[in-house]
Amino acid sequence: MSMYGLDLRESLWGSKPLGVRRLLSLISGLPRESALTRAATNEWTQEDELLATVVDIIGVSNHMFLQANSTKGTRLPEPVHYPRPWEVTADAHVQSSKDEVRAFFTSDEFGTRLWDAHGAEDN
Repeated sequence: MSMYGLDLRESLWGSKPLGVRRLLSLISGLPRESALTRAATNEWTQEDELLATVVDIIGVSNHMFLQANSTKGTRLPEPVHYPRPWEVTADAHVQSSKDEVRAFFTSDEFGTRLWDAHGAEDN
């Protein structure tokens, strides 16, 4: 929301909160490069994809160079691969159980982190 010069906290819970329609309109109008749009849609910009491709190509070329210039039987590291958002890993969609969620929110660590993040500025 920094593109509009708005503080999200103030816009939602401040003295003059935005309406739902206005907020939806602002969010819908954000460019693809905004952090919120990238997080919500899991899309990459063209620059992100090109940089990841360069990293992959350099990793493969380094691997090939080491393979060609090392003695037989030498263990080589695997080429670097920068994971793409659309590449689903086996553990990507593991859902926490009800007991794990309850334990997280009732732990002292959660309360401490919540207080540290918001408690000091609210007083």
